[in-house]
Amino acid sequence: VRGDITSGNKSETEKETEKEPEFSLGKATNNTYKNDFLGISCTLPSEFVFYTDKQMLELNNIVSDVMDEEAAEKLKNANIIYDMYAVNQAAGESVNINLEKLNAAQIITLDIKKTLEAQINTITSSFKNMGYTDINVAYKKTAIDGKEFDSLAISAKVQGIPYYSTVFSFRKGNYLASVTF
Repeated sequence: VRGDITSGNKSETEKETEKEPEFSLGKATNNTYKNDFLGISCTLPSEFVFYTDKQMLELNNIVSDVMDEEAAEKLKNANIIYDMYAVNQAAGESVNINLEKLNAAQIITLDIKKTLEAQINTITSSFKNMGYTDINVAYKKTAIDGKEFDSLAISAKVQGIPYYSTVFSFRKGNYLASVTF
């Protein structure tokens, strides 16, 4: 995926003087996505199309035409929330962000590297069940905007066509955010 992703890195002094933003979903405008709560944004090439609010609600299993108070409350209480999805159908590329709500014990004991490594066998098995071959899933560090994130690099083939994906994760408040591209 081509484009710019920024993580909103700030100095320790800036972090201390700022109040952490309240939980909120991101917003896509034109070809830019921004989520103040997560402190991230990305600008994608014009070939990408962001899912509409209605499509995002459907992806989150909420049947509604608009983001009203009831839909917002359902999202706030959901365990997993899809926050952004963008696709470039011509090139077979996509970018998505989801948030997993963490309970108190998970917040205290969260080790993102171990969490990602624990998913390797499940991902490999799932890809095999979907007919992928030459599957390789490996933990690595991914650098974005000068900051390193724990991530998984996934490569495989489906009907001889190469597939590549990177998933990086980070904790924000009571959520584990995962960005897949």
